[in-house]
Amino acid sequence: MTSANTSASRAPNCRRLRVALIASLAVNMLIIGAVGSALLFARHGHGWHGRKSFGLHKFARTLPKDRRDVIHNSIKDGRAKLRPLREEVWSARAAARKVLAEEPFEEAKLKAALNVVVAADADYQRARMTIFSQTAAKLSDAEREDLSEWLERHGKRHRRRRSRWRNGDDRRSTR
Repeated sequence: MTSANTSASRAPNCRRLRVALIASLAVNMLIIGAVGSALLFARHGHGWHGRKSFGLHKFARTLPKDRRDVIHNSIKDGRAKLRPLREEVWSARAAARKVLAEEPFEEAKLKAALNVVVAADADYQRARMTIFSQTAAKLSDAEREDLSEWLERHGKRHRRRRSRWRNGDDRRSTR
């Protein structure tokens, strides 16, 4: 009779233990998942290192911190000047799209709207190149030489892609 009582009293304890182990496993999986996703998807580093950077920003990552900050600040100041020019390009393109959709279609009107787009885009590109030249003027001779070599190295990938496209070899369509 004692053996029957012992097994009967153990059954509820086993169920509680099993439920507690499953709950503990679930909590552990949540914690491991949260830590894993934080490590996998978090931006490591601070400032410009944590973001994807292009052009001068990416080149600046090769420089010492004080020189890097000079470039980043120069570009940041220039971006404020570029924003209205970029918005002008967008509005000119929107106006050209409206002219394209108008009925009856007038080719002369579309050409005039496209000329406005070209002029706005030229102003935007001119301002970008001015910011680039002003930033390059702040670099030392050795840094400008490094920038030139860096641009040559990193531009080859884009030139290859453009030349393939011009020659009709568009490999993106096969992917």
